[in-house]
Amino acid sequence: MHVHPDAFRAIVKLTLGSREQGYRDGAAITPADASALVGIAYLALDADDREDPDEVAVVDEISQQVCALANTQVVVPGVRATDDFERLDKVRELGGQLSSQQTHELGYALAYAVSISDLELAPAETELLADLAVALGIPDDRAAELAAKVAEAVTPPA
Repeated sequence: MHVHPDAFRAIVKLTLGSREQGYRDGAAITPADASALVGIAYLALDADDREDPDEVAVVDEISQQVCALANTQVVVPGVRATDDFERLDKVRELGGQLSSQQTHELGYALAYAVSISDLELAPAETELLADLAVALGIPDDRAAELAAKVAEAVTPPA
C-alpha cells in the first residue's frame, strides 16, 4: 500500500480542508508543523519495532508530500524510542510542536496511514495511535472517523 498524491490530498482535505477553497480556520502547514508531522510518521514506523518495507516507503512518500505542502525541507527529527514511556514523551513533544487542531488531526491521520501500510495493525501500533489521539486532543469518535476515512483514501479501488 502507498500514500500516493491523490490519497495524500484526500487526507489533507479531511483534516485541513483544501488549498483551493481555503484551509479551515486559516490552517496552514508551517515548517515546524512539517518537522513534527514527519517525526510522528517516523514514530508510527517504529511503533512495532519492525522495519517493514511498505511502512518505510509510506513514510518516505508522506515526508516528501508534507515537505511539498509546507514548501520546505525537513531534517528527519531524532524520534527513535527505546520503550513505551520514551515513545509517549516523543508523542507529547511532537504534538506540542503542531500549530493547530487541524495539524493535530493531520498528524494522527498520517500516523494511521503508516500503521496500516503493511496491511496489519499491530498491538503496539494501536497503543501508539491511542496515545497520539490523547496527546493531540482528538476525541475517540473523531479518531475513528479519521481512521476510516484514511483507510478509504489509501485503499486502491477494486
